[in-house]
Amino acid sequence: MSKMNSSYFKLLFVCLLVLVLTACNEKTETEKEYMDAVSAAKLLSEYNKSNRNELKMEGIIITMLGPDEINNVLEVDLLKVNKKIEKKFKKILFEDVLHQEVRLRLEQGGYGIPQ
Repeated sequence: MSKMNSSYFKLLFVCLLVLVLTACNEKTETEKEYMDAVSAAKLLSEYNKSNRNELKMEGIIITMLGPDEINNVLEVDLLKVNKKIEKKFKKILFEDVLHQEVRLRLEQGGYGIPQ
């Protein structure tokens, strides 16, 4: 009986240890460093002005962009949003324009005049 209790406690200890180590290695959203939404909006606006034709060829037409300063979120409306366009847009935004992360709210909004 004591051998069974010993095995049980060893298993419990190992499980708790794995759980603690996993929790310590997780990077939470509050630990991430995000770019300021106002700066991100300015950079994206400049990129959009100088690369509008290239973006259009990729199917990316920005109808509205701006920062939500209260929540530090970059809000972008595209004429059309689907998984393929969203993936292309995020790749361009994070790799070519910003070179870092920003909180992003991406929506379909075709009622505005393209920026």
